[in-house]
Amino acid sequence: MEKTNGPERRKHNRLNANFVVNYRVKGFSSELYSSPFEFAKTTDVSQGGLLLTTDRKFDKGTHLTMVIELPFCPEGIEITGKVVNSEKEENAYKTHLMFKDSDEAFLKEIGDFVRNQLNG
Repeated sequence: MEKTNGPERRKHNRLNANFVVNYRVKGFSSELYSSPFEFAKTTDVSQGGLLLTTDRKFDKGTHLTMVIELPFCPEGIEITGKVVNSEKEENAYKTHLMFKDSDEAFLKEIGDFVRNQLNG
């Protein structure tokens, strides 16, 4: 994990970090497919959202249900993200998500984790 370079334009500090994420479009019917979750890794994370590397483009406003494995929550936690942007970069898509309908205590924990890593 490393610090991001350049001036920070967002409300929350970002941490370059690779965490495992399983995701699917919110409201997805698991009756249609045997494995509804797809695998991705974060590129960066903040108290307000994250950047995922995905194998497909998502429309702005799409809600994804994600299960994220973080160092302070290795069993994983389910959280919803709203797609802010999804753009092609080489052979993948950089999908920017903002956390939605999230537990305030969990968001605070992510913020504390990011600050500790950046200051550590």
